[in-house]
Amino acid sequence: MSDAQIKDLQEQFKREMDQLEKTINEEKAKQINNMRQALLQRRIAKEKKRKAAELVEQQKHQKKRQQGNMKEAFRKLIEKKAEEEKVRLQK
Repeated sequence: MSDAQIKDLQEQFKREMDQLEKTINEEKAKQINNMRQALLQRRIAKEKKRKAAELVEQQKHQKKRQQGNMKEAFRKLIEKKAEEEKVRLQK
């Protein structure tokens, strides 16, 4: 083999290695991007689930508070009616 052929083969080998390294780096970057995206999707899903659970908890608390307010209002209504009945009986 002549020096020119050896030099050509070395240059071709270097180009192929450079192309291979470039392809490997692109694939690594693509996989890292996919992993980041998957991680972000999991975080988003987890946050949505947490917010949904928080909303359900708030709704339960609000319903309980409303029921308590209704009980109090009903109790006061009964006391008022009982007081009116006492006034009627005393007359």
